[in-house]
Amino acid sequence: MNIMRSISLMNLLLIAHVVFGNQLSQSEYELRKAMNNLWTEHGMWTRDYIIAAISESPSQKSSAARLMKNQDDIGKAIATYYGTSAGNRLTELLKDHISIAVKIIQAAKQNNKSDLDNLNSQWKSNARDIAQFLNYANPNNWKLADLQNMLYTHLDLTTQEVVNRLKKDWQADVTNFDKVIAQLRDMGETFATGIVAQFPNKLGKSMAPKAAARMKRMAR
Repeated sequence: MNIMRSISLMNLLLIAHVVFGNQLSQSEYELRKAMNNLWTEHGMWTRDYIIAAISESPSQKSSAARLMKNQDDIGKAIATYYGTSAGNRLTELLKDHISIAVKIIQAAKQNNKSDLDNLNSQWKSNARDIAQFLNYANPNNWKLADLQNMLYTHLDLTTQEVVNRLKKDWQADVTNFDKVIAQLRDMGETFATGIVAQFPNKLGKSMAPKAAARMKRMAR
């Protein structure tokens, strides 16, 4: 299965990073593993909710709750390096991302083009807000244009998930989901690499006061 191969590849890359001289500290290894797992879960629980919502399964409420927890978990991971206020703000933005997606699925089921256009505009605006927030946190390593393109790609792939399920195009659905997971794992690696570059000597320690103050201002 492609997802399992992707997980194995991640482990091999981490091992190679150690073996070939650029050795990972334990804290860097844990960071990279956490980001990889959190963003993979983001894709998996989003898919679980899409399937439940489109089929009108009674499981959709539980799926939605678990998906929202993933946003809490991502925020807490970021808070380790940028402070609680920053982590809470990112969680808020990500929960908005999910809430809009829920409405998009309902509008798509009803084939309500007017609502879909409006909601997609909100979704992209939210993606820009997330990109701006992260760029402010780490401007040297998370470039705004790169973040926006990355998040827009995530929206496009998620949209395609909904379309494929509604059309009952199961092969396209499976193929697209492999792309969803691969792209989210790239996102996780992007965030981990940016944190390592910004705090090369501070992984697992308190962040620099200047960076903490910067993020506190942004989270207001």
